[in-house]
Amino acid sequence: MIRGVLASLFSMGVFCLLAQIPNEKRESNNFMTFYLKAEQLMEDRKYEEALINYNQSLQLYPYYAESYFYRAAIKEKLGDAEGAVTDYNIYLELEPDRYEALLNRGLILFKLERWVQAEADFKKLLLLPSGETNTIYFRQDLHTGSVNQVFTAQGTNAAYIYNYIGLSKRNLAQLDSAIIYFDSAIYNNPNDEDYYVNRGLCEQQLNLSAAAIYSFQIALEMNPDHGIAKHNLSVLRRKMGKIEEAEILLSTAIERNPTLPYPFAERAYHHMQNGDFSNAILDYTNAIELAPDNPEYLLGRGIAFEKAKEWEKAYDDLTKAISLDDQLEKAWLNRANLLFKLKAYKEAIDDYNVAIEIFPGYAAAYFNRALAEQRLNRSAEACGDLQKAKALEMDVPENLFKKVCGERL
Repeated sequence: MIRGVLASLFSMGVFCLLAQIPNEKRESNNFMTFYLKAEQLMEDRKYEEALINYNQSLQLYPYYAESYFYRAAIKEKLGDAEGAVTDYNIYLELEPDRYEALLNRGLILFKLERWVQAEADFKKLLLLPSGETNTIYFRQDLHTGSVNQVFTAQGTNAAYIYNYIGLSKRNLAQLDSAIIYFDSAIYNNPNDEDYYVNRGLCEQQLNLSAAAIYSFQIALEMNPDHGIAKHNLSVLRRKMGKIEEAEILLSTAIERNPTLPYPFAERAYHHMQNGDFSNAILDYTNAIELAPDNPEYLLGRGIAFEKAKEWEKAYDDLTKAISLDDQLEKAWLNRANLLFKLKAYKEAIDDYNVAIEIFPGYAAAYFNRALAEQRLNRSAEACGDLQKAKALEMDVPENLFKKVCGERL
């Protein structure tokens, strides 16, 4: 592929560039010697060595655009995403309408969560012809990380680009605008279930439940094994009170996609709501095995262990959740509640303090801290916390309020 590109470049006059290089460098040190060597090393997948040769080539002649293009591709393969973006920036200054470079940069920017810049690149792509290239792209499922489609740059169509603009808009919390772009993706390619799922996720966030259900159902008609569609449809069904139907959807999603953690976590929540703590623990355990760095799953299992009166395991899970995300106020609150049950009131107050520091409007933390303070005969502090809980519109029992505050009323 690269040799074919070089052949066309030579036919367009690259030898003119060589003529400008001093004679003593033409034999072994001219930029094209290093470029050609880098090209062969790249084809042999010797990326580190290829990078060295592209660097040498650009040191000798920094105006040859293709060196930046291929060096960017190597940097991306070697995990240097920022370096790749820099090289694509230089290349696109020299060749501003190269579709493949713009697509590559847009995809990297998207992965780097630089949504505004990624969106700008994708929008420009809509104005350009795709051009000719044999570069192969492996499209990943944005929810599972698995490869679900292989394509080339000229094989991309407007639907693919509209979808990425929609995803960028969704990540920028511009949900109404995102839906418009997902609709455009569907209009250009009505046979891709992911476009319907992405639209449904936005509709779900906007509480457009009927529209979201419709989008997820279309996706499931196209792909009955789509785990995201099943999971979110079950969430909506449960929200509508259709508990049994929701659990069936989740169980089916788990059977067909046992590597996805969130259906396990959602089913665990169902079990928790029904007081089935043993099965909740089992499902949270499966979710944690699949996503060990998700603090919410550890928090959920910690609460389930607490409900099952397995205090030590509950404490361990809540502590692990905090270690993964020390800003997760719910984990601090629930660990404090556990310590309260174990009559470790001072330690519980310490955790309530952190929960309130993270979220000053946490009414439950003020209320529960008041109860711990009462146990330690800190009446003034307990009364103050109950007053704060009431100010945050928490329903504080009047008899408790009078008992704690007494003459302070």
